[in-house]
Amino acid sequence: MNGEQIPYLLALHRGLGLTQNRFLVLDTFFKGDFKSAFMSNIKDWQAAQIDTRGITKFFSNKPRLNPQKEYDLLQKCGAHILLKGQKGYPISLEKIHQPPAILFVRGEILETDFPSISVVGSRKISSYGKRALQKIVSEIAQQKVTIISGLAFGVDGMAHQVALDNDSRTIAVLGNGIDTIYPTQNQKLADRILNEQKGAIISEYLPHTECRPEYFPVRNRIVAGLSKGTILIEAALKSGTLITADLANQMGREVFAVPGEIFSKTSQGTNQIIADGAAHIAL
Repeated sequence: MNGEQIPYLLALHRGLGLTQNRFLVLDTFFKGDFKSAFMSNIKDWQAAQIDTRGITKFFSNKPRLNPQKEYDLLQKCGAHILLKGQKGYPISLEKIHQPPAILFVRGEILETDFPSISVVGSRKISSYGKRALQKIVSEIAQQKVTIISGLAFGVDGMAHQVALDNDSRTIAVLGNGIDTIYPTQNQKLADRILNEQKGAIISEYLPHTECRPEYFPVRNRIVAGLSKGTILIEAALKSGTLITADLANQMGREVFAVPGEIFSKTSQGTNQIIADGAAHIAL
């Protein structure tokens, strides 16, 4: 993409929220000229057949939008963009339901990162879970398979750590703006991924997008979508981990779960999904 177009694309995203459908409509109607799309009037947008809600949202936000500011924010955090259908965008992600039209990336996503494996689980990982994760992820990482997770407390952070300790690559998927590491306690881990050039930190959210609880289940479709298979280390009966497993199953990906003690709350979800036949046993 022409570099001149990027600030306007970012501003459109900030003001409108570029879902895959909205992106395709604007890209087609304005023939890839996002500056023209940004500068156009309501009648042009109506002719492009952008949804009424989107038109109202964008033109009410437009007076506060600054394309150059959006570009500067992206540059400041060292991120670049990948557009669906263009070079570098993960092919596995293109095939999921509602893939992000724009992916923000710090670090690099390589072709050799795929096929990859995602590792998810409880934020309150037990000593048993830690031992299981160390064994399973170490064996995978030693085969130079890229590990995908969400950089959260517990299983996520440990999965990234074990991958790096085994000289493998790892990709962290954020549920907030690409410029902010959440939780902040994992900042050093994020820095290690980038400084050692052992993977990437990615998000579908623009810089300065706050953390919201509803963003994390949405994020999980990217975690599952990037991966050939998903491994559940520990999960309670009602958890985001099971959402990720369900998404992976819907995508036709392999799902594995570590069985645990029947009296452990953090194993109830993994034991149940195995009993339901929705996951293979991971040993």
